Amino acid sequence: MDHFYAMLDSVKRKQLKGRPLRIAYFGDSFIEGDILVCDLRELMQAHFGGWGVGWIDAGNDLTKYKRTISSTFSGLEEHMAMKKKSYRAQEAGIAQRYYTMRGAVRMNYTATKDFPHTSRWGVSRLYFRSPGGITLSGHEGQKAFTLPFKGSKHVQVAEMAGVASAADFSVSQGSATFFGTALESDGGVIIDNFSLRGASGQTLADLPEATLREFDKLRPYDLIIVQYGVNAVTEGSTTPQLKAYMEQMRTVVDHLKRSFPETSILVAGAPDRGSKTAPDGTMPAIKMLSGLQEQMASDAKVGFLSILGAMGGPGTMKRIVDEHGWGSSDYVHINWDGGKFVAERLFKSFLAGYDNYVRRKKLENQ
Repeated sequence: MDHFYAMLDSVKRKQLKGRPLRIAYFGDSFIEGDILVCDLRELMQAHFGGWGVGWIDAGNDLTKYKRTISSTFSGLEEHMAMKKKSYRAQEAGIAQRYYTMRGAVRMNYTATKDFPHTSRWGVSRLYFRSPGGITLSGHEGQKAFTLPFKGSKHVQVAEMAGVASAADFSVSQGSATFFGTALESDGGVIIDNFSLRGASGQTLADLPEATLREFDKLRPYDLIIVQYGVNAVTEGSTTPQLKAYMEQMRTVVDHLKRSFPETSILVAGAPDRGSKTAPDGTMPAIKMLSGLQEQMASDAKVGFLSILGAMGGPGTMKRIVDEHGWGSSDYVHINWDGGKFVAERLFKSFLAGYDNYVRRKKLENQ
């Protein structure tokens, strides 16, 4: 985690120039709709600076559930890893999604006011691939723009700078495959939410290393969080099954390390999954999986954070649902209040890690 904490220290000291510190948060439906991540982002930006919601998929209707951005799309067809019939990993972007054109394309974004630090942004960046070339037009706030791009087989980015709380892109000429738009500042901290409902994480290994390296160049990340596991367990999960799953996730982690060689990687253990029959209120396989995830992270020489532990340990999900209504009755999914509860604990863990890093560096420099 040293790279991440060093960059965070640079942000704190206002020494990081020209770009924000970026965190990519990969997960399943536990963070869908920006639950948990929106509160963690707000806490990080309030403490370290930065503004903007970060990554928004180019045409995913799940954005309608978000409190951090209002968006509408037209003329795009979604292809995603969980819908294998129409998905080709070779065509996908970093979010395991891509959007092909089906008529006149328009992407419109309007900030909400639920979170102060995502109520505006300083630059809009649209990521796409266009072998034949394309001309984009639209508005960044009140400022109109027209941006022509030559054909390329590589990922390209259209950028419009200016403080704004609304933006739109449309295609006026050519065709392209679109990935997403980043609404962000050029300083502070940005957290991109890459949620994928029903995912167990293994499909990340299918993304071409060449594509990920292009994103690493165009959109460098300082920390990648990988939080999966709930969709890999059942009441009847056995140790051999979970070990086989972790072997697959080790392949994912190694793939990310090769694709983002300078980036810190953090394996976030599976969150609590409640059980009505277990004595402590937690599905036994979750505790077993969390231990295996920690061991895998150690073997891969990456960071580990126990979400189960950060939440409060076994029985937490059942307790916060039954006593506070902070999640669903299936004891799997948190709601907005549950997300804030977890985010506050994750933020404390990051602050503790940062403080430990700063103290260690002071001792090393004495």
